[in-house]
Amino acid sequence: MKSLVTAFALAAACLCSSPAAARPAEASFVLTARVASFCKVSGAVEDALTIENVTSLGTIREVCNTQGYVVRASFTNLSGGTVYAGSDQAGIDGGAAEFRYAQAQALVRPWLLRDAVKQDSAAPVYLTVSIMPL
Repeated sequence: MKSLVTAFALAAACLCSSPAAARPAEASFVLTARVASFCKVSGAVEDALTIENVTSLGTIREVCNTQGYVVRASFTNLSGGTVYAGSDQAGIDGGAAEFRYAQAQALVRPWLLRDAVKQDSAAPVYLTVSIMPL
C-alpha cells in the first residue's frame, strides 16, 4: 500500500512539474486494487446448550467482504427449531440453519434458538457456526 501511495504521489508530481505548454488539456489514470476474500465469524457458545423454549446462542460477530456469503449454524442432536439472528430467522433442517446474504457486511447481533426439537432427550446439544463466501 505504501508503494502504491508513493507511485501515485510521484505521478502527480510529474504531471505538475512539466512545462505549461507540454501539459495535456486533460489527464486521467486508472487505479485498480485486488483484495483477497475475507470472511470471519466468532462468538458462538462453546459449551453444551441448555435447551429451553427460547435459548440464547450468544452474540455472534460476522464479517465478509465478498458480494454474497452464507452463515451456517450446525447443531448436534437437533432435528427442528428456528434460529433467530437479529431480525433474520431460519428453520433448522437436517441439524442446520443457513443465512444467505447478497452483499458484503459486518454484523454483530444476538442469536436465539426457539422451539428446539432434540433427537435424543438425554444427549447434549452443541452449536458450530461457520461462514463461507458464495
